[in-house]
Amino acid sequence: MSKKLEQKRKAFMTVEEKISQLLQEKEKLEQEIRDLESTEVLQLLEIHHLSIDDLKALLGNK
Repeated sequence: MSKKLEQKRKAFMTVEEKISQLLQEKEKLEQEIRDLESTEVLQLLEIHHLSIDDLKALLGNK
């Protein structure tokens, strides 16, 4: 391969790696948000002395 082509290939691989890292970080942050939201819901239920079943009933789920 020519030197320019090799440089472009390496740059592309670096960009691919960075995109992959960012996507993994995004997934991790989304999971952290879901975990925090779950914790907040459980804390609110505890504060108001409600169970998950009580919450489901309030939301109309059986």
